[in-house]
Amino acid sequence: MADRSDLPVFTGAELALAESIILILDVLMLQGAVDRTALDSVLAELQNRYRDRSLASAAAMAGYLRHHATNPEHEVQISRLRGLFGHTQGSA
Repeated sequence: MADRSDLPVFTGAELALAESIILILDVLMLQGAVDRTALDSVLAELQNRYRDRSLASAAAMAGYLRHHATNPEHEVQISRLRGLFGHTQGSA
């Protein structure tokens, strides 16, 4: 069994901020201003950098953002939003 002291615990405020960032990123991706692959690369780099510096909570937050902002299921949701708002891929 894993040592539970190593698992990060985020406060409600931290999760609310993370969700706000994800929504902002969604809008930027919807408008074509942010590339999902590039975002994944940046967040992966941050996650690794924080992990290397033993900043477990920061690494976990970067991982949380990476998972929730760049996963394929999330792309389906963005595509549905594009359809609702009449946007096509790459149009602003």
